[in-house]
Amino acid sequence: MRLSTYTRIVDIPGDRSVVMNLPKRNADIVPRSAANELRNVAEREVSPEWRDYAFDVGYLTSLNRDEEVAWFRGLVAEMRAGTEPANVMVVTTNSCNLACSYCFQADSGMRNLLERHLTMVEAEGIIRHVDRLIAERGVAVAELIGGEPLLPRLQDVIEKLVVHFEEKGLPTRVTTNGVFLDRFAHLLGPTRIAELQISLDGTAATHDQRRIPLSGKPTFGQILANIELALERGSSVMIRPNIDRRNIHDLPGLIELLQTRGLLAHPLVSLHYVNVHPDPFSADAGAGEHYMTLSEIDEYLRERDLPSVGGDTISGANPLGEYLRWVMENPMVDACGAPSRNIYFSPGGQLYNCHELIGRPSEAVGSFTSEKTKELPVWDKWRSRTIDQLANCSECPVAFAHGGGCGARLKQDALTQWGVCDGFPEEFDKRITALASAVPETGEVLRGGYGTACSA
Repeated sequence: MRLSTYTRIVDIPGDRSVVMNLPKRNADIVPRSAANELRNVAEREVSPEWRDYAFDVGYLTSLNRDEEVAWFRGLVAEMRAGTEPANVMVVTTNSCNLACSYCFQADSGMRNLLERHLTMVEAEGIIRHVDRLIAERGVAVAELIGGEPLLPRLQDVIEKLVVHFEEKGLPTRVTTNGVFLDRFAHLLGPTRIAELQISLDGTAATHDQRRIPLSGKPTFGQILANIELALERGSSVMIRPNIDRRNIHDLPGLIELLQTRGLLAHPLVSLHYVNVHPDPFSADAGAGEHYMTLSEIDEYLRERDLPSVGGDTISGANPLGEYLRWVMENPMVDACGAPSRNIYFSPGGQLYNCHELIGRPSEAVGSFTSEKTKELPVWDKWRSRTIDQLANCSECPVAFAHGGGCGARLKQDALTQWGVCDGFPEEFDKRITALASAVPETGEVLRGGYGTACSA
């Protein structure tokens, strides 16, 4: 009997430890001494009751490492069996009316191309391909992105796409800066542009220094008014602050403002902050000291008695249990839709599967014309990028919470070989520790919400 390859043990305050096995869907808070018995199971005796329980829920195993890895790979293969619906994303343009310093599209890809806009002929070709996808595998999401997808000059093209998607029963999602949203008011609503993701980076004083047009004019007031317009028309809005050390001070002020205006209580509004990753090619070159992890942002809000309303932080009486239950019930067999679900139609006829690679023709996975699509061999490499196929992920206890990381960080030859950890295991442990601080010191079992207390 040995410690399972997929058992993760995280020590938390109060001389306790969280013991979990995500593939087995079990987790416990136990005394540190019990966790240490598991850690040292090869050298010391484990108390019979704790040993039997730990074996029953999967913390201990009688399988050797190779046998257990084979079991894990089989489990993941079952999860990803079958054809998944496609996520269709249409890049309407690589141009944008804003010049945000931290924008990842300021790198050597999309923004260095000549200005491109989707043509009506390309839109008609996309419609034909989407109809084919609906018939062959289904379409889960229809989304417009950019650049800034809702530029006024593209109104006819956008209307054609959105109305057609509506006719096919596909509400449209749009990631937009929201500045021109009022120009598309007739397309807002639960059957047309039904979902919006819009960034506000703080209150007006902070936001208007970060999300600015080339003219330098303020945008906060216009964007906020357009958010309220969208809600009036029945569209849901995810408000997404982009947070780093330069604007974290104003996140509480933004939360307070949104609460005062009744937006956080609105049934169609969600607030989900993200941490801005430094981009060495953007105007923020060399600004890596501004980066904050999600755990650091969460902690900043907790210290000020504010709710952690973004970053996938789970609130409630047992936030650790809720988070682990969510991970166990929504295991990530890949990191995102890039391996098998995403299809980005880009002006000029390129097909991509990752938003970070759009605008780099050498990274395209295919091409399209008005009549057909052509796949390149690299697309099959992406399709093989699941945690059962990646060498380090197939033996990782937190792979279900990570999905193998971002393939855009790798060269094409390595896509089928390695997961990109990017500090995630350590960040996962920090989140577990932070969430556990709200759990009473009673030694209760979590087990994803199933089971009873362990007496170890």
